[in-house]
Amino acid sequence: MRNQLLTLFIILFVLGCSSQNSIKTESNTDDGSNFVTSILKEKDGNYTHTKTKDIPNNPKFKSVEEGKQIWGDIAWWSNFMGIYDAFSKSVITSKGSIKLSDLIKRNGKVRWYRYGK
Repeated sequence: MRNQLLTLFIILFVLGCSSQNSIKTESNTDDGSNFVTSILKEKDGNYTHTKTKDIPNNPKFKSVEEGKQIWGDIAWWSNFMGIYDAFSKSVITSKGSIKLSDLIKRNGKVRWYRYGK
């Protein structure tokens, strides 16, 4: 139930922000870190911004084995990240939901991380 509520929150957040253009992006250089920060701050008010390139070395992010990812995990590439939606097998970004298969075609193999205090 908690994951379903979080899914609903993120979808509404993305839709609301997309229509208001209120999510900060870096135009063509948007690596997803601002969006992920905004979501994780809702979960943990003490979360501080982590650059995409720094996720693998941040002890608050645990590596997740391929096939073991769950809703809310971070789909990570060296230049981009987003929030995984297991229900639709897509990645939620500041620009909306993108099919995971499309991102893998574009960016190569995905690595998974799970945030925890």
